[in-house]
Amino acid sequence: MTPTILSFMSNIVDYAGLFPPAQLDMAEAEINFDEYQGGIYSWMLGKFVAPAMRLSEIRHPTANLSILGKGGKDSAEFFAALRNDLENVAAYVTRLPNRKLPYAFEVVLPETVASLGEGEVVKFISEVRGMMLETHLPSAATFYEVSFKGNWEKRLETVSRMIAKRNRQQGSGHSDYMGIKLRTGGIVADAFPSAEQVAAAIVACRDAGVPFKCTAGLHHPFRRFDESVQTKMHGFVNVFGGAALAHALTLDEKTLTEILLDEDGHHFLFSDDKFGWKNLLISRNDLEKARREFAISFGSCSFTEPIEDLQKWKLL
Repeated sequence: MTPTILSFMSNIVDYAGLFPPAQLDMAEAEINFDEYQGGIYSWMLGKFVAPAMRLSEIRHPTANLSILGKGGKDSAEFFAALRNDLENVAAYVTRLPNRKLPYAFEVVLPETVASLGEGEVVKFISEVRGMMLETHLPSAATFYEVSFKGNWEKRLETVSRMIAKRNRQQGSGHSDYMGIKLRTGGIVADAFPSAEQVAAAIVACRDAGVPFKCTAGLHHPFRRFDESVQTKMHGFVNVFGGAALAHALTLDEKTLTEILLDEDGHHFLFSDDKFGWKNLLISRNDLEKARREFAISFGSCSFTEPIEDLQKWKLL
């Protein structure tokens, strides 16, 4: 195992065993997460993903959570759900031994808000943070999911630019930064965005200076056809490796799309001090910077599948 694979995979998998296709019950998902935390690959493990409405089911509270908000079709429905979500989070905090919760909060941004002007988007994200402060909750990194529907590129551009502005005002080093969440798959073929869409989204985040995380569909390191969904699935090495290269080398969408489409794992290099794809190389320091500041993590209902595939490729 090379130093660059350690840098690449560090805390990258947020365990989402509660969600399809695994869809475990809470008790089993908790047992798995505890086992993974104590295992030899615990360094790859990120947060435990759970909906706010199900926090009361957790029998052995952990502080390392990524909490999913319910969201809503418009602002009114969204904020009503958010108030309930935050009440559930606040109740959960009282069950923690030191009442500290270094968590992330993920929620789908209503298309009605994302399609409005910049001023309305700024007002919206400011109200979300204000509600969190009113609940006296600890700081959270908040990731807004922008769907790949309709005029998604314009929505993503507006939202990412406004998030970047807010992050700059907050200053560096704060745990309550904001980012974008990209849905990279699902349990049906139509849930998978194209490589061109993913490349455009990553470049938009890069250009705005906004971090992103992914969810769904990234079970395997390299792009491949999957029988269960009858479509090509994105690879997490393609997506996060491509993002790291795009971040360090300012790659354009076309080049990044080529990386995302590549199904040959031999084209990706993990050496002692370099990561690369074909003739594009970056240092381990650049890779770590991209992972720390830009390409944060991906949610997966399986923690073992990524490990098993990396072992098959002799990367672990």
